[in-house]
Amino acid sequence: MVVLNLTKEQESKFIHLPIQQAVYVPSTSNISEQLSREKLIQRVDEVCSFLASLFGGYNVYDLTGGYVIRKKGEDKIIKEHFVRVVSFATDEAFKKNQNKLFERIAVWAKEWGQESIGYEFEEDLYYIPK
Repeated sequence: MVVLNLTKEQESKFIHLPIQQAVYVPSTSNISEQLSREKLIQRVDEVCSFLASLFGGYNVYDLTGGYVIRKKGEDKIIKEHFVRVVSFATDEAFKKNQNKLFERIAVWAKEWGQESIGYEFEEDLYYIPK
């Protein structure tokens, strides 16, 4: 593993945000109803604003993924568009705001007609239910 080797002067000037987290914004409602582009943008903007208010900033990644469902003994791959909104935080900001974040993700799941919303923390994926 490579370690960042900072001088004392750099340590005093650099800001370290060790916590990486992401909210996965789905492009559907009620499992299979495709959202309009405008509605998806509204969702993404809401998540971005919320993460920025808690942690100071965000990055947005427009992606496609898939998952397997089993119907009548057959596996079917469902391909879905989603947006990954990433935010970095200090330990202190994360500890202070994690419960607010988890509660808001659960509300989004309910409002958006989802069983759960994907939440990534330090490269581990969790599903937060409504």
